[in-house]
Amino acid sequence: MKDYTVKIVCPSCSKKIGVGWKFCAFCGEYVDNSKPKVELRYLDDSRGDYNSKKEKNPHFKMPSSFKQVSEKIKDSISEKIDKGEEVSDNTLSFFTFVITKDGVEIKELDEIVNDLQNSSIQKDYLGYYLQSESEDIYVNNVKIEVGKKHYLTNRDTLRQGETIYIFSLMNQKGVEWQQEGITLQIADKIGDSFEVFDDEILYLIPNDDQVILNNSIPQDKIRLKNYDLVSIHHRLFLVYDNQLIFQNELTEEQEKSIAENINSISDDTRLSVSIRKRLAGEKLLLSDIDFSVSSGEIVLILGGSGAGKTTLINAIMGIEKADAEILLGNINIYNQFDKIKRMIANVPQFSLHREKDSVYMTLKNAAEMKLVRDFTKDKSLLEDKISRVLETVKLTKKRDSLVSELSGGEKKRLSIATEYIADPVLFVLDEPDSGVDGSNARSIMSSLRNIADDNKIVFIISHSPDRTPELFDKVLVLAKSEEESCGKLAFYGSVEETLSFFNVNQLELVVSEVEATPDDYIKKYKDYRGD
Repeated sequence: MKDYTVKIVCPSCSKKIGVGWKFCAFCGEYVDNSKPKVELRYLDDSRGDYNSKKEKNPHFKMPSSFKQVSEKIKDSISEKIDKGEEVSDNTLSFFTFVITKDGVEIKELDEIVNDLQNSSIQKDYLGYYLQSESEDIYVNNVKIEVGKKHYLTNRDTLRQGETIYIFSLMNQKGVEWQQEGITLQIADKIGDSFEVFDDEILYLIPNDDQVILNNSIPQDKIRLKNYDLVSIHHRLFLVYDNQLIFQNELTEEQEKSIAENINSISDDTRLSVSIRKRLAGEKLLLSDIDFSVSSGEIVLILGGSGAGKTTLINAIMGIEKADAEILLGNINIYNQFDKIKRMIANVPQFSLHREKDSVYMTLKNAAEMKLVRDFTKDKSLLEDKISRVLETVKLTKKRDSLVSELSGGEKKRLSIATEYIADPVLFVLDEPDSGVDGSNARSIMSSLRNIADDNKIVFIISHSPDRTPELFDKVLVLAKSEEESCGKLAFYGSVEETLSFFNVNQLELVVSEVEATPDDYIKKYKDYRGD
């Protein structure tokens, strides 16, 4: 049973909450703790000493957008527990397409670990990573540094010698592959995103935002070279030994399976943050901050005064540029800010809505400003959209109320709703629960939980996190280094891991701990990660 953490399911709203909670944080109903369910999350020894924990090799945390895939698995596990039956590890993982001159075969990730020479694939709290002692290993057709961790994501290609591994989270095991020489005749088989010239050279034409080359979005027409991997609407094409290895067109059933099973994971909505430094003039504000967030996760940001919390979220949103690489999926936020800015929602602390407008009119106006015209012209679509947003933020009963009649907490949820209606990928909120009582704070946070469960990424700065600790997936702790006089990363992990690392029983106590000896915790975290 150590592979699973037991959760309680609210009988009223069916949301999962932490063991020991008498009232549901989502709907406020009394909870019977006698019928636990199971959450697929590896938390073995999560409250143990960090020195013993860091030597373990924890299971890969299933991406949040796989939640729908695992519902039947979780139900099955719960039934087995109820019957007293033994439970095995049902965690989902990557599988790979292994391509050699002999053809294509499909293997589970664990099957290839021992195949690699002078290289290893391991797991830590961020996921799977490759570490190589060989100078002849490439990821996404780029040679990687010897000894450096390289985290593997969806559609990554790894090449060692003449063997190519394509890592995939997409359910395509039943898709057939073809292999043909690059000629003029092949053009009809591979679609209008390719062009073949008389000299039998293949070009890629990025005429669709679903065209991805070596896990990046190409901007212009480009000549393909050996070992390049192209993904077009989940279909894979690989240039190999002057030939093209490609998947047959996906059937309607296969496309449906992908859409149902992985939601937006194939759109690579993971946020990867690597901040080398953030300067204001000559003053150093942030340095050495690296982490990644999966879609469907809420990240709580903690830190004392001057630690750089607001500076961090501004850097992530592209408002204040840093010496950094901020990737939302395949898109570099700094390089393509105009393209991505509509995917980022920054919810203000205070209501900016017209007091004499109704809740419905406020959302309708927001939709008309932020959504495409064809969508807002369709009244049924617009009505359905507004209704779903109101339900998500628990304002359905306030649909016809004036903004002036709303409480402080309701106004905050309305502000969240006006951003949510545009369907952004990333939400950033600075103290969304400030100035409201516990009940309103729980309502706000549970609304954000609903939004995150819609495959969004949510960042929250809060000074009262212990009112709803069970709603956070990750905690990011910043500390102001006394040695370098700038904000640095002091911890990043689950709530349970955070409490264990700082040896406290409340999240609010983390701030006082890290403020007392910031550099000690910065160093401790580096040791914890193995840096």
